[in-house]
Amino acid sequence: MKHVIALLTVPMLAATAMADTRVTDLTPSPYMFSTDQVGLRTLDAGTGFEAPDFVSGPISGQNGWTTFTANMNAPVISTANPASGAQHLRITEGPGAGGSFNGAFSPNFGQTAQNKRSITSVDIFHSDLDGADANIVGQTPTDGLTSWRVVLNFEGGIFVLDDIGLGLQFVDTGVSWTPGEYKNLKVDFDPANDAIDYYYDNALIYTGSVFGGTSVDQAILFADNFFSFAPGSFIDYDNFSIIVPTPGALALFGLAGLAGVRRRR
Repeated sequence: MKHVIALLTVPMLAATAMADTRVTDLTPSPYMFSTDQVGLRTLDAGTGFEAPDFVSGPISGQNGWTTFTANMNAPVISTANPASGAQHLRITEGPGAGGSFNGAFSPNFGQTAQNKRSITSVDIFHSDLDGADANIVGQTPTDGLTSWRVVLNFEGGIFVLDDIGLGLQFVDTGVSWTPGEYKNLKVDFDPANDAIDYYYDNALIYTGSVFGGTSVDQAILFADNFFSFAPGSFIDYDNFSIIVPTPGALALFGLAGLAGVRRRR
């Protein structure tokens, strides 16, 4: 059982808390997560974390990926549970305290022009409820701003960062994530139309507004390191990509024609 202390966050997070000692940092902020990654890469279809670009072991320093200092060796390239191919990114408990960030920064692709649409996609396998929160963030190091953030909360809910008129906060999408299975998370970031569409398992679960960055040059796949609440738990990520879509690419992602059916949740 865990207790959420969420400064300036959505009240329902505290309302669903149960007596416990857990502290989760869900303080909303429009500022990017700091990273020492400064090199730029050509934006492409992404990675499945496969050889020869990646080898088994800590991901830090591999193919332009970096990690949080407190848990540098906890995010690893693993062969234990790929969604496809032979390898994937696995995050398990690191040496940092519970609540410390534990995960990996993608390269800074630096090619998504300001106010240009991008689609970020990743397959996620979250092994257990009650363990760590899984986080996926899109940001622009050029401007030092977060562009979007998704949290798969330890109690089973999916939350997104948004401003719904009361300031920046984490909003409950009303959708639950599925433990023990790979599911795809997709974020269609469309600053020209002031819209961010969030998809889980290929279903549109929420549409929000642009609140910070106006491009997505880098993504972060990370956890809050509370794995000890569910001993042996882990979070796997695979088939990661950020693309600037053409109309053909939208059809490939199954997103063509959806702009007309967007609705705020």
